[in-house]
Amino acid sequence: MTQSQTTPNAARITWSNPPVNALSLAMRKHIHAAVSAALADDRIDCLVLSGEGGRFSGGADVREFNTEDATAFPSIIDIGRLLEAAAKPSVAAIEGVALGGGLELALFCHARVASSQALLGLPEVKLGVMPGAHGTLRLPRLIEAGKALELMMDGRFITGTEAAALGLADAVTDGEPSARAIEVAADLLKAGDPLPRLRDRPVRFDGDADAALATAMERARAVARGPAPQAIVESVARSITASAAEAEAGDHAAFLELAASPEAIALQHLFFAERAAGRVQGVDSTAAARAVGTVGVVGAGTMGTGIAMAFANSGYRVRLYDPSAESLARSQTARAKAYASAERRGKMDSAASGAAQARIVPAAALAELADADLVIEAVIEDMAVKKAVFTELDSLVGPDAILASNTSFLDIAEIASVTRDSSRVLGMHFFSPAHIMRLVEVVRTPSTSASALLTAMAVTKKLGKIGVVAGNCDGFIGNRMIDQYFLRANELLMEGATPRQVDEALRGFGFAMGPFEMSDMAGNDIAWLNRKRHLAADPSFRFPEIADAAAERGWFGQKTGRGWYLYAEGERQGRDSPELAGLLEEMRAGAGVRKRPIDAREIVERCVYALVNEGAKILEEGHAQRASDIDLVYARGYGFPDLKGGPMHYAERVGLAPILERIRGFHSESRFPGWEPAALLVERAGTTGTFD
Repeated sequence: MTQSQTTPNAARITWSNPPVNALSLAMRKHIHAAVSAALADDRIDCLVLSGEGGRFSGGADVREFNTEDATAFPSIIDIGRLLEAAAKPSVAAIEGVALGGGLELALFCHARVASSQALLGLPEVKLGVMPGAHGTLRLPRLIEAGKALELMMDGRFITGTEAAALGLADAVTDGEPSARAIEVAADLLKAGDPLPRLRDRPVRFDGDADAALATAMERARAVARGPAPQAIVESVARSITASAAEAEAGDHAAFLELAASPEAIALQHLFFAERAAGRVQGVDSTAAARAVGTVGVVGAGTMGTGIAMAFANSGYRVRLYDPSAESLARSQTARAKAYASAERRGKMDSAASGAAQARIVPAAALAELADADLVIEAVIEDMAVKKAVFTELDSLVGPDAILASNTSFLDIAEIASVTRDSSRVLGMHFFSPAHIMRLVEVVRTPSTSASALLTAMAVTKKLGKIGVVAGNCDGFIGNRMIDQYFLRANELLMEGATPRQVDEALRGFGFAMGPFEMSDMAGNDIAWLNRKRHLAADPSFRFPEIADAAAERGWFGQKTGRGWYLYAEGERQGRDSPELAGLLEEMRAGAGVRKRPIDAREIVERCVYALVNEGAKILEEGHAQRASDIDLVYARGYGFPDLKGGPMHYAERVGLAPILERIRGFHSESRFPGWEPAALLVERAGTTGTFD
């Protein structure tokens, strides 16, 4: 604590816990002691609270989640009550971030001053819980309650400027806010009125409170975030009529119930999985990432264009090469349209959009990429074409440049074999649309250097994406697993299910789309070509007969108006296909398969347990660093429901032993390979019950 040399005499209470000044037990003890000392010191007129390093506080310390320290005295509430009840005004000087518990601490203060670019929010719903330090009780008393509910249910961040417009901040500054905070405290002292305490204010709705709460509850039930949004609405509703003590007790009980829910456990698992993914195993501790300033992208199709935008949006200079002038022109048009859309939706202002577009320079010759620090190839999935690109790149770029392929399944080591230095070659598998999707599989071969791998991971992080290290197997992590998922979905059709049954069952589980809806949207010809590739490499490869039979008839999905469903011109919602039903009957008869009833539970088990079993094989083979990486790939790249935490986490919650029993049953009944139980699954089902 320091004292200002001002009138009034302000106690500057600060704390430091990099990187976001999380409110750990040690920080809470420090703040509580400093506040107590300031309140007891007759020389102090007011208190100004701020975090060091340009950040107020990012909230609770994630390292204390589910530990005794998280609830030990003093809590954020203990500090807040001390501040709120004091006769001396306290003002929160918010810079950088005030999130979660950090913002809740500020809500206990008598006033708040924020820098214009600070980010404020209560994002606890994203972890499956509600604000735990009376945020639901105070925010709707400070700003209009409908807006407060919206912010808490969405977990959205707002800037200091937005906060001031809403009434969440009493003043906003362009620079460091402490001096202005002292002025606000002086105004409170000069006014001589009772200090503003949010606990004493009523909840304020614009319009009828009951109608607004009913609307909020409908919205809470509609969003796929588990029980937390509903608990937030119930908290606000309860606080309107209950005493402060009753409302606080109700919130405490609700928070504990949410924290123990499977949804919260799953969301927090993914939260920690994102942080664990960046810890790369098996690299020399002395290895370091290389500097990257200029990035080359080869191929100006959909993926290449998205990759170029992702890098340009993050400040990299990009040279985009394609041998076709028409492809470069189409890419330019697509980029202009995407940036215009981002501006309309408020995702980018015109200055940022213009700067990003200017960073992408089209290249008419591959030689124009010669000074790139990193080159990403994004041409068609053809090994010969990719080898030709890498052969030429290898002779053009500098010896320290890293060469990456965006292939989604091809052998990175074979691609690297045409280069003089295979240690600088790896995979960077982006997901479409590449400038939006957050996941990147960073694929290493046995030859990939630690420096190249760390550079790819560092670059991915700078893009604001999640890098997951994968081994060099066919399909890496995600596409290798999805092959089994689609195999089982097609097998279910052969045995009696319809595409709609399968899709509805998996949407009921939590997927945004079922496998057949997804396949029709992506194009069934893509999977068909992949099956042909598998068969060429392995003549014993087998897949349910219906898939090739439909593809051979040109039923490629939405783009042809017919796939697993029928589509009228311009429609995206498919109708059941009588022709497909007839073809299924024909295929079943030819394969000697008798149609039988199949329920939703079996559909989910067959498809999801196939992911679990293949994931366990990937883990035991060393192609994934940890089970949580597999969960991350599937949740962030393939739509596995967040509230289930990923296939491996879900399996641990269900129980590995009963899942193994079901897999053994499927193995004995199936006509197709892949159900052989993973050795790791067998081992862990009989021991720890967990994968990591």
